[in-house]
Amino acid sequence: MIPFYAYDVCFPRGTFEREMRNRGLKLVRFRSLIRYNHQGVRLSKDLVGEKYVELCQTPLGTIRRCFQKNPGRIMDPDADIQCEWWVKKLEDFAPLIYYLQDGIHCPQTSLAREFLEVEADLGEDGQVNTGVEFSPDVTAIHMLGLEGWVRARHEWPHRYQELVAVLADYNALQYHAAMELQPSHLIMASEVTDNISPALYETEVLPWFERYAPGLRAAGHTIGVHAHALRLSHYRDVVHKMDADWIESFTPPPGGDLSLKDARKAWGDKVFIWVNVPEGIFYEGAGAVTRWTKELLAEDPGSNMAVGFSEMGMMGVTSEIREIFQDGVRAIAEVLHAV
Repeated sequence: MIPFYAYDVCFPRGTFEREMRNRGLKLVRFRSLIRYNHQGVRLSKDLVGEKYVELCQTPLGTIRRCFQKNPGRIMDPDADIQCEWWVKKLEDFAPLIYYLQDGIHCPQTSLAREFLEVEADLGEDGQVNTGVEFSPDVTAIHMLGLEGWVRARHEWPHRYQELVAVLADYNALQYHAAMELQPSHLIMASEVTDNISPALYETEVLPWFERYAPGLRAAGHTIGVHAHALRLSHYRDVVHKMDADWIESFTPPPGGDLSLKDARKAWGDKVFIWVNVPEGIFYEGAGAVTRWTKELLAEDPGSNMAVGFSEMGMMGVTSEIREIFQDGVRAIAEVLHAV
């Protein structure tokens, strides 16, 4: 049977989730290996209208970011949609950098123990993954937002490079925490997104990947890439150079522009590919989902793959369309079970 996976945030808990787990669906949970306590920073979070407003007060100034409340049926409480980022003007860099340098990293042994406890709780119902972002430039996008990231690189390059240097140290802590995690685990080491051009991946992501990946492999871990770019055909060579052990969030047509057959040809038979089902196919009905799934499996006879949901899944599915999605998921399970 082809593995059937879903990030746990993609499925609301209840009858349907239990039905699918009884039919082979495995839940994947993501757990961080680092956590910070702060001494010289005051952090607060308040609900203002339909937004959560977070304030970071430091001796060098106060910065804020906002998240949209109730973005849909997302089971992760930290998955609110961010609509405002820390840096909006040049003066915001100083408090942000202070905030990052102020953090005291919690003992790795306790966090590793928590990770293993979550894994034991999940048991045979799924698996636990963790992540290590190698590239500080990619981390900076998460800190600044895409628009802020572009602006910072062009308008405030010196301050941006200061931030990147601090984030490089931050990412190094993740790497060392992952190195101490035993036994071996799946480590998501980077992402491939349409936000960064293939040329920038060559200069600002791949060198960090090449720096850290060998050490994690030597420690017995397997290295993965979250390749959710919809124009992934433009990045197939970048992914090949990463030489990852597994690829997740690979979304073939009609969602993305790279077929599974072409991806396998580009990346080789050894890489494990977790195919993310493009949600738009559900609107064509269960019969279309069945045909799509069978055609997908025919593209990769070697079957070094999994099928499931690592992007949206049942997120945002309302009562009006719930039956359409549930019938589609059942159709996928039926095809996979027959293989």
